[in-house]
Amino acid sequence: MCKVMKKLVVTILALLAVAAGSEAFAQKNAGGQKPQGEKVRLTREQIVDIQCSKLIEELELDDATAAKFSVIFKDYKDQLFAVKQKYHPKKEVKADAESEEQAFARKTDAEIEKEILDKFAESREIIDVRESFYPKFKSILNPRQIVKVYRQEKNNHAGMKNEQMARGGMPGGPRPGFGGGQRPGYGGQRPW
Repeated sequence: MCKVMKKLVVTILALLAVAAGSEAFAQKNAGGQKPQGEKVRLTREQIVDIQCSKLIEELELDDATAAKFSVIFKDYKDQLFAVKQKYHPKKEVKADAESEEQAFARKTDAEIEKEILDKFAESREIIDVRESFYPKFKSILNPRQIVKVYRQEKNNHAGMKNEQMARGGMPGGPRPGFGGGQRPGYGGQRPW
């Protein structure tokens, strides 16, 4: 009975996320006009909810553990997001859409060195967040389950990177040596 309830909860959460996305889509397109080629974008919170639901199902958590895990996981993702936003605030897209090479060529050595040092600091802060959450995860999960949580995070990052490359690369156009377009083996569909 517990597995049936768990699957029901996961299904309801997924449906709520889709419904919320559909509602946002409907509000954006009020007036009954069907957009041509426009995709629905989920919010960061909706994406985290979906990731959490998938992990609850994959880890086969009972209802009580799933409730505790959900709170910890969402807090964990919020803190990781805060670190990433600190080092990568939203940048305005330039009208001339200069390439990465052009932007890199304009930078001074001091700016490049600052970027390198910022990347080191960002990596340290991410490790600090992971270390601070390890005891919280360990209080409700076994080590194998914790590894699955970390693997999902790694896979999600790789999936987003693949999706971005499939759309033609980074802002400013495709990077040399990386063809945009469809990813082999997925038929244009997301692997997750």
